[in-house]
Amino acid sequence: MGPREGLKFVICRFGTIYGTSIGMRFHTAVNKFVWQAVNGLPITVWRTALDQKRPYLDLGDAVRAVRFILETSRFDNQIYNVLTDNSSVGEIVAIIREFVPDLKVELVDSPIMNQLSYTVLCDKFRALGFAFKGDMREGIGETARLLRGLRVRPGGGRY
Repeated sequence: MGPREGLKFVICRFGTIYGTSIGMRFHTAVNKFVWQAVNGLPITVWRTALDQKRPYLDLGDAVRAVRFILETSRFDNQIYNVLTDNSSVGEIVAIIREFVPDLKVELVDSPIMNQLSYTVLCDKFRALGFAFKGDMREGIGETARLLRGLRVRPGGGRY
């Protein structure tokens, strides 16, 4: 309907976002796992998901991608995958362990695992001239440092 009516648009399929922000969320894998690790909680991972890959997007890359689209008026009625990297849960856990050496991981069996491992290409978006700058290791490290600085003891006071 959009093109028929003369509407110009762009559709972005973002990877799962990770990284620090004022309004951080902790319901997705990377930020949730880092939060749990920094607070001494075990990370629970489905055994079947440990080696499965998923697309992830550094928050800085997400913001820069939106700015890039706006600044270049990239409303070309196209769909673009926008992601910094494809990573497995095992790779993410290994990086978190670099920052939280005493990380506890509990492998659990999932009821029915109907999700398969997959990677997503973002060559089409890169071909527009956009360069991703995010890095999973840096994002996890920054998140761990921030969360350590915010830890508060029960009853007040910082750790």
